[in-house]
Amino acid sequence: MSSINGCGFRRSAGSFLLFMALCLLAGCGGGGGGTTGTANNGSTATPSNESVGTPGNGSTETTSNGGTGTTSSGGAGATNTGSPTSNGGTGTTGNDSTNVSVQASGSTLYQANCQGCHQPLASSTKLNKTAAEIQAAITANTGGMGSLATLSAGEIQSIADALKTTEAIPSFNNTNSDVFQLNGSAVLSNNNIRLTPNEQYTAGSAFLANPFTLGSNFVFNAYFNFTLGAGGRSNRHADGFVFALQTVSSKAGATGGNLGFGGINPSFGVEFDTFKNDTNNDPDNNHVAIVTNGSVQHAAFAPVTPSVIMSDGGTYHVWIDYDGATVEVHMNTTNDRSTSNLLLAQTIDLKGIFSTQYVYFGFTGATGIDSQTQDVGAFYLTSNYQTGGFSPAP
Repeated sequence: MSSINGCGFRRSAGSFLLFMALCLLAGCGGGGGGTTGTANNGSTATPSNESVGTPGNGSTETTSNGGTGTTSSGGAGATNTGSPTSNGGTGTTGNDSTNVSVQASGSTLYQANCQGCHQPLASSTKLNKTAAEIQAAITANTGGMGSLATLSAGEIQSIADALKTTEAIPSFNNTNSDVFQLNGSAVLSNNNIRLTPNEQYTAGSAFLANPFTLGSNFVFNAYFNFTLGAGGRSNRHADGFVFALQTVSSKAGATGGNLGFGGINPSFGVEFDTFKNDTNNDPDNNHVAIVTNGSVQHAAFAPVTPSVIMSDGGTYHVWIDYDGATVEVHMNTTNDRSTSNLLLAQTIDLKGIFSTQYVYFGFTGATGIDSQTQDVGAFYLTSNYQTGGFSPAP
């Protein structure tokens, strides 16, 4: 990295030992997701407030969170005596340390090898340099960078990931889907990330495999599109999904209730909810809302215009923009932001939520006794804030 302006900066033995110690503490190379059905904060999973259920009233959606004996909300008060889990009991936990070590590796390696010449990571003069560019500089010994030849390909990739400020994925396929870590019921399906199938009691999440570096003011622009498909019994649709930022792990979520977002703390999210849960202060079964720190108990929400039914099988385009003080959510039936509807604008302090600028962006989703397919078809993200949003050209 320092090679790019001819400034060699060799890792000291102390830095290397510090890095190795951090890796050992964080569980470098360890497997993720060995724990079954535990909450993201490492505590024992408990049924969410969506899984309370009033027998026979047909009104309260039930979502499993790894608990046993969830009550059915339909029929004449019949009780589901099974033990549904979010994904057959295989949902990985949010406190998994595997990708936390990736975060420490990228930032720590940058600090040891590059910061002396190129400023701290968030304001680096080499943002968006690729692994290939870094490797080429080392190979050519530009500015003495040959001294860093002991860096592995994985370490160089971690540095490049830490320097990245933009993601642009017009569709998901076998060549780019590895940008995201898929958890629980989430799978790659027809160039989409499918968070949940049209099955009861599933939960899935998809987060960037490596943390995304936000600038000192935490600004960002994001764009994605989504399609909520076939519904469950009597074509009832549930539950919805969350666009989420969190610093726990790329394997967070996918543990069941609360749209897969429950228990991820610290976190910030925008939920797209298709089922009315009175206990969550839901205004209706077709709304967006701001949610934080693993709770879907929201005070700031906005019903979606009656002309747009999010679960009607159509593809909807969303822009989420944060200027350091206010988050705005726009939606449209095309990818033209200039004609989109502003659904929500809310003042929020992301610095007050997160203590680090290295954040996992992604999505969580869940189903309960009612269900739907939930697909994300494209994803664009930048920390170089742009007035008017960031998205593919219409």
